[in-house]
Amino acid sequence: LKEQSGFTLQQLRGDFVYTGQKMHADNLLVQTPGTRIKNTIHLDYPSLEAVQKNIGSLQVKAVLPGSYVSTKDVLYFAPMLRQQPVFNDGGTVLSINADVEGYVNRLTARTLQVQGWGDTKIDVSGTIVGLPSMEKLYGDVRINEVRTTRKDAEKFLPKSVLAQIQIPATMQLTGTVKGNGQQMQTNVLVKSSSGNISLNGAMANYQNMNAASYNMQVQAQQVQVGAIIKNPDLQTVSANVQVQGKGLTQQTADATVKGNVESV
Repeated sequence: LKEQSGFTLQQLRGDFVYTGQKMHADNLLVQTPGTRIKNTIHLDYPSLEAVQKNIGSLQVKAVLPGSYVSTKDVLYFAPMLRQQPVFNDGGTVLSINADVEGYVNRLTARTLQVQGWGDTKIDVSGTIVGLPSMEKLYGDVRINEVRTTRKDAEKFLPKSVLAQIQIPATMQLTGTVKGNGQQMQTNVLVKSSSGNISLNGAMANYQNMNAASYNMQVQAQQVQVGAIIKNPDLQTVSANVQVQGKGLTQQTADATVKGNVESV
């Protein structure tokens, strides 16, 4: 099947159930030249009218092993996403392995693995509460691996952040993150081409680099601090310290540091 828009559907099969309270697709296969979605998608809801008023009442089950999606196909149905960095290149194909279940306002991902956008790979599990409201959003996430590069990260990060720091050429993140848009508890390890650092503690107002506050145990191994924060007066640092303070820029940082600095 090829539509006038250019969208080509090669295969669509499965066991489908559609009623006023659910849409289920089992043994599903959707195949286009760039997309392959298979296995199970269930949507359950009180009524379509209720979901229109409150998307959080929609119950989702998606088990999609070994699937992949072409951003070109996504843009046929959601052209407004073209402004998002991941959809700029219609030739991108995202590999997806997902096992997600719950209401939209409380989703649990037993498995969520995505890769294919540049050199970025995401492998996480956990629970997200509060969608679709970004103000109420809360997450409890285990990061099995998030891997990216400077080239990829610069397309996502705001210019205000990029003006303050130089992103390492390569980065790998593992650990746990719990919190919302205002407060966050972390226990993560970042390995990068500019050194390795572990962060265990709490942050508040972390989206504002001037007002952010933090209380962290920080272990740094050969971290090229001067290159990262664009300060040629600082060199490579190895340390194990407790850092408590406010501000994340050179101009606003006001912090107390206790511990051992092994090398500078």
